Amino acid sequence: MGFAPEQVDRMSFWQFRACVDGFNKANGAEETIPAPTDAEFDALLEGKSLNGE
Repeated sequence: MGFAPEQVDRMSFWQFRACVDGFNKANGAEETIPAPTDAEFDALLEGKSLNGE
């Protein structure tokens, strides 16, 4: 996250946890990726591209 150890030492636990949550959200950790359908999974097993390339 880019904090120096001294900065982390001066933070309370809830402050650090808020930084972790914000960092994760800013970097896409909140997004869920849907599972492939059965047809998509079968196509992947066969080595086919799902995006038409």
